Amino acid sequence: MRFEYALQAALFGTTAALVIMQSPIANALSREEVQTIAQQITVRIESGAPPGSGFIIAREGNTYYVLTAWHVVQQNDEYQIVTADGERHTLVVEDYTTKVQKIYEKDLAVLQFTSDRDYQTARLGNYDLQRGENVLAGRTDLVFVSGTPFEGQEVEQAPVEGDRLLSPGLRMPLDMASGLAKQSIEEGYQLFYTSDTYPGMSGGPVLDSNGRVIGVHGRSEGETLAEQESGSSDFRVKAGFSQGIPISVFLDFAEEVGIQRSQLTLESSAPTPLEQQDIGSLESLFIPKAGLSDSREWVNHGNKLWRLANLYQYYGDAQAEQLKQRAFQAYNKAVELSPNFYQAWYGRGNLLFELGEFNDALTSYSRAIEIFPYEEKQQEFETLGQPTNAEEQQLLNALNGELGFYATLWRYKGIILSKLQRHEEAVKAFDKVNEIQEFDYISWDLRGMSLLALGENEAALESFDRALLINPDEYSHAWIHRGLALGGMNNLEGAIQAYNRGIQIQPNTYQAWMSRATLINEFLQQNPDDPSALDRALAIQPDEPDVWHRRGWGQLSLQNHQDAIAAFEEAIVSNPEDAAAWTAKGMTLLMENRYDEAADAFAKAHQLDPNNTYLQEVRDAISDLEDNP
Repeated sequence: MRFEYALQAALFGTTAALVIMQSPIANALSREEVQTIAQQITVRIESGAPPGSGFIIAREGNTYYVLTAWHVVQQNDEYQIVTADGERHTLVVEDYTTKVQKIYEKDLAVLQFTSDRDYQTARLGNYDLQRGENVLAGRTDLVFVSGTPFEGQEVEQAPVEGDRLLSPGLRMPLDMASGLAKQSIEEGYQLFYTSDTYPGMSGGPVLDSNGRVIGVHGRSEGETLAEQESGSSDFRVKAGFSQGIPISVFLDFAEEVGIQRSQLTLESSAPTPLEQQDIGSLESLFIPKAGLSDSREWVNHGNKLWRLANLYQYYGDAQAEQLKQRAFQAYNKAVELSPNFYQAWYGRGNLLFELGEFNDALTSYSRAIEIFPYEEKQQEFETLGQPTNAEEQQLLNALNGELGFYATLWRYKGIILSKLQRHEEAVKAFDKVNEIQEFDYISWDLRGMSLLALGENEAALESFDRALLINPDEYSHAWIHRGLALGGMNNLEGAIQAYNRGIQIQPNTYQAWMSRATLINEFLQQNPDDPSALDRALAIQPDEPDVWHRRGWGQLSLQNHQDAIAAFEEAIVSNPEDAAAWTAKGMTLLMENRYDEAADAFAKAHQLDPNNTYLQEVRDAISDLEDNP
């Protein structure tokens, strides 16, 4: 192994741990064990409206608290909460205003029921979901969604207990999924996964491989349709990602709905992936039914094969590529049967995108755009105007969803064009998205990146500012990209402050830390006689918990290795079990060629974080260098 390569790979991998210390890794559970936990905590919520799901999070005496999606319980109505033992707990309409509470501006709600029976409450996984998403490994976590689809649907997956499903999938990195999701992140939706979900599962728990709840499921990117070329009956075609709200969003507002953290079971350890041999127990949940008869079924078949391929790819199994080719054949069969079936062209484009076949993906997305009856749908939407009853509201929501899908096709086209370095065309594609959905801040951000690539920094800055006007507090990427634009305009202090804001929202972003370090170096060189320049650039406050980390990284950006080591040592004095500080110290010692001391620092970090494979890679690389100087 060449030291330079191994060290580069290892340091990319440990960057996420350099900012926030991770707790020890918990033990992974089998799929059956996760299923048992999900069964005990998941409830079904019934009323006059379509039913939904939820899960029990806390108990106070005989009062149980259920977390669900707000849209499941938003009607002032009587609700039946059906627990795992089949018991029905009635929440009468007179108690609605006191026992159903919406989480502020989020699609979340807490409702109560009373029982003297003992029901299991959920363990909540309160850890950084984006840890390590920007590292070279490129892997993310396995998740399970638990819930009960409502009756009358075509559900291909076999239930695990009663009518309830446990649907496995892979959690997608936010920076990837937010650009590819059919809907923008709103109302708290920042969790994306490939699980196959259905209406009725909204409000159910999203569990990790250790059986902890990490989110509330709320959306499934699919639509029920009757495709004229393939049949007249309604059939749900699933596309894109499922979406949920991270449990951390609920925790931020828990006290406002009367729930103290002391009432909850919180765990901060990162999950352990299931072993590869467990993939067999999951594969059966992905197998679609036999006897495909029309293009809609072929599209769903392709979607399932694609999800199964992603699961194999997660474990590095060679079958992944074979399954993707089978998925591609399924999409081709769908468009062969129904050449004007735009959902099939959409699925085909998605797969080609993942395969890196960008020109062919562009053809598929362009074909879907050409087929989509935009003018007709837009006219229907405008004619409907303000709904006067529930039926009209339902129709308006459906039309809004279809128009949103059309905007998605343009967004995907813009992303592909930018991948092909056709940035002027990409800007026009994103303009089309924003014409349809002016509050799609992700498209404003993507538009800005294409303008940056064209060297149009001021126009790019305007785009990033539009994105931040819509979502200033949750979308870190636009702040980071704003820093890029300001840096290109030689506004170093403004750029650094933009990076500071992005890092504040999402601390584990390697690109932001490194880009900011470069700018800080330039800024301090321009202010050599200002002793407060570093703290000012970093917006440091003396009482901040990570002050020594930030000073250490600031000194490292100036190549002041001794000062950086001293800062990281101060962080260690403050918290001897801070694996991130030990790692940062070890990395800086390596830069000083102090290999023995570096090895000791990495050994201590690895002792504190034994499941961090990247730390082991660094130790192996140091050993390799010592053996082959």
